[in-house]
Amino acid sequence: GREDMEFVYKPAQMFEERSQGPFHTVHEGVGVMSRFRIESSSALSLFLDRSDPSDYHQRLCLHTTILIPTQQEENDNDDDDDGDGGDDDSASSSQSTTPKKLHFLTTHLSLSERARWK
Repeated sequence: GREDMEFVYKPAQMFEERSQGPFHTVHEGVGVMSRFRIESSSALSLFLDRSDPSDYHQRLCLHTTILIPTQQEENDNDDDDDGDGGDDDSASSSQSTTPKKLHFLTTHLSLSERARWK
């Protein structure tokens, strides 16, 4: 694994599995991995049609807000490699160093076509 990655995982459902190999608990859900900082996350349960035999797994939508560093932030994290011993920020000090926010959504849709359209 990569130690410099951030992640968030939200389970949609958990259940006991006895029919596939040894008895174990199954955790089903979605997750996001990012090399940038994850500021926040939230999950929304999606429609589940219990009358549809093909729609028997709870689904959810996971929303994460990821902070994407600006060019200036990336430069600030680099070593001073031009050999002059200076800070190298005079030319770019007017640039914003506020990270940009990326709103990322992911989900896992139902196997049932009817349920996917709801």
